[in-house]
Amino acid sequence: MKIVSKLWIAVSLMLLLIVASKLLDAYVSLKYEVEEVHVSSQLNEAVIDKKKLLDQMIVGLWSAATYLLVNIIIMVRRVYNNQ
Repeated sequence: MKIVSKLWIAVSLMLLLIVASKLLDAYVSLKYEVEEVHVSSQLNEAVIDKKKLLDQMIVGLWSAATYLLVNIIIMVRRVYNNQ
């Protein structure tokens, strides 16, 4: 059972790294593709839709990162409490 738990932790860590990179990408996209257009006051419907989509993506990625982090903490405690 330890091997399965350790494998689960490893996979969760890899997924957390992927989610973190996607979160960073979403923040950079929001900053340079939406906020720069907002400053230059060339807002159109496509930019507003893109901002809403990026905001939803950021919320989803934060939720996934939180879930994975809690999952990793629980599994690490379970592995080390069984030793």
